[in-house]
Formats: sequence, structure tokens, C-alpha cells
Amino acid sequence: MISNGYAIAVTSGKGGVGKSNLSVNLALALQRQGKKVALFDADLSLANAHILMGITPDKTIVDLLDNKGEIEDICMDGPMGVKLISGGSGLNATMNLSADSRKTIITKFRTFSSQIDYLVVDTAAGIDDNVADFVYACNRVLVMVVGEPSAFIDA
Repeated sequence: MISNGYAIAVTSGKGGVGKSNLSVNLALALQRQGKKVALFDADLSLANAHILMGITPDKTIVDLLDNKGEIEDICMDGPMGVKLISGGSGLNATMNLSADSRKTIITKFRTFSSQIDYLVVDTAAGIDDNVADFVYACNRVLVMVVGEPSAFIDA
């Protein structure tokens, strides 16, 4: 997803395991180490990283897809300078993106990558096409589980 540095997907088969908490804290920890970090909330139906970061996005990935700017135009400054790209929440336009839309997003991140060292991608739970394409585009993957059988099986 980025041409230099690392793109780290945080994913799971089951919801409620703490992906967003880990994603936000990982982004903050990397930023604290002096890295330039962006967090993409790729849970495109129920994005919530902005809540954990204490900010309200005025632009989302939908604005990028509607040609209302590039990634840097929809980024919001979060705590400690972490850049947030919000996926939006409850937006029909993002729930079932086409393959072309996903490809556009991934391509735009490759262009944006010269500005960051790390991209943390907080995915939705499960293995739908949105999740799979964003995970495959990253060069590192963290799979979250909790201590219950369904979380292990789904992972």
C-alpha cells in the first residue's frame, strides 16, 4: 500500500477484539519514536478510530473517491501529529466498494507514501473483499484474537 516504509494491517476474523485500540496505540507509539505515521480507518462501514483519537473528521475516504481531493487533503491531524484518514461510519457509499474503488484507494496511498514512514490500516472484521484487498496491499499484517474459540477459528 505504500512504496517506502511499512504498511501494517491490523485485522481479525471477529469483531470486538480490540483492533481499533491496537491500531491507534500502535500509530501513537510509532509517532512517539519520531516516525511519520498515518492511520487509515479501513473499517468502511463502522469507522471509529476518530472517536478513540478524540477528533471529528470533516472528510472521509468518500471524498477521495468523489474526487474532492487527494489523501493529504482528507487527512486530519490527530494526537501527537498522527494523520488520520477516516473511512466514515454508516455511509452506504463505503459499505460495498467496487474492486475499482479499492484499487483507486490503494493507488492513492502509494502516492501519499512519500510523506510517511508508517501506515497503520485498521480493517473491519471478517474476510470480505474490502478487508482482503486492504490486507493484501500491506507488507505487514497483525491478526488480533481474544481468548475465545470463535475468535481463534475466525482468525
